[in-house]
Amino acid sequence: MAMASRATSKSIICSETEVEMHRIIYNWDINNFDRICTPESDEFEPISSTPFRAGQEINRESEWDLILSAEGGYLQIWLYLKKIYNEMIKDISVNLTVLILKSDGTTLLRRRCDKNQTFTAEDNGWGMGYIITIETLWEERENYLMDNKLRLQIQLDILGEVTSRFKTPGTGTLLLSRPLGLPSGKRKRTHCDDSDTTDHEDPGSTIMKRDMKKLLKSQNDADMTIECGKKSFSVHKLILSARSKVFSAMFKHDTVETRSHIVKIPDVPESTMESLLEYIYTGGVAMPSDVEEIMSLVEASDKYQLNELKNRCLRSLCTQITPENVGRITILSYMHNAELIIQEELRQYCRSNWDSLLKKKSFKECLVTSPRAFFDDIKSLSGVDSD
Repeated sequence: MAMASRATSKSIICSETEVEMHRIIYNWDINNFDRICTPESDEFEPISSTPFRAGQEINRESEWDLILSAEGGYLQIWLYLKKIYNEMIKDISVNLTVLILKSDGTTLLRRRCDKNQTFTAEDNGWGMGYIITIETLWEERENYLMDNKLRLQIQLDILGEVTSRFKTPGTGTLLLSRPLGLPSGKRKRTHCDDSDTTDHEDPGSTIMKRDMKKLLKSQNDADMTIECGKKSFSVHKLILSARSKVFSAMFKHDTVETRSHIVKIPDVPESTMESLLEYIYTGGVAMPSDVEEIMSLVEASDKYQLNELKNRCLRSLCTQITPENVGRITILSYMHNAELIIQEELRQYCRSNWDSLLKKKSFKECLVTSPRAFFDDIKSLSGVDSD
């Protein structure tokens, strides 16, 4: 007897979600900066910006205020919600990015906290507790304080309605639209540092970084000297050993360096060594703005097996790639065993711009010099003209 087959059915449900967002760019110049902060200052009295309105375009009209301050030797930015004009809106979620600009408007430093912050009438203050050290501002005043002026740009992203919509499969026809309220929650006045992470900065960690940097600068109880170019750095063997396997191995054995208490490093530029030591002592570093200096720091950090710093530098280079430098950066990431995601990002850039890149002599020279840096499979090179 024949068996009847059981009927089957299938349903396809499609939807899309949109988040309203409005960005405010607030340019803030602090003139006569030395009147509020000197090179010897660890802190100064907070100063307020001009209050400003934002969010009207997405039904989040509100008034805000910025506060610039310093504590523990670090520049800080605080954002305060002064008023929400729509009584039906009880909280507003925002994201904050702070940039320090050169006099010509180019970016010197960027700090962003990827965790959105929710403001209410009760919990109305939040900020970044670590932007840059006051010491760095004054040491590099020709960049950061040109004409005795600190130029800040604050990007404030205000989030609006989150809307989910059903739509007919294969079309853009909307069948149902339902607004979803953003999750709310009380947040106390807090701060975030996102030079390379989105985690909240522990105040104890901030103090330790400051004190370790002071130790490096003061040279107190230093028991080793690093000679680099025409400059000497007084350092602490214990700290270098704890942070770098290369230094640890060097100091464990009866080497010339151990006996003389001098480490000669002729192949690393002075500025690169300064950045390297800052990272060894504090775990952080002000990333150079010059691509060549960052590339030098990649090579030095790999030499002393500081992999986190190496990949941090390579990630920074990925944000500055151009047709002129992508060849060298791709080879650099390959030769120094960058994270796979970094190597793939560079290869993807090359694939997306292949035709135009092959017209550039510098790129073709890089391709011929180190083809494996550009291809997972060397057979992919077939058909590429090296002339």
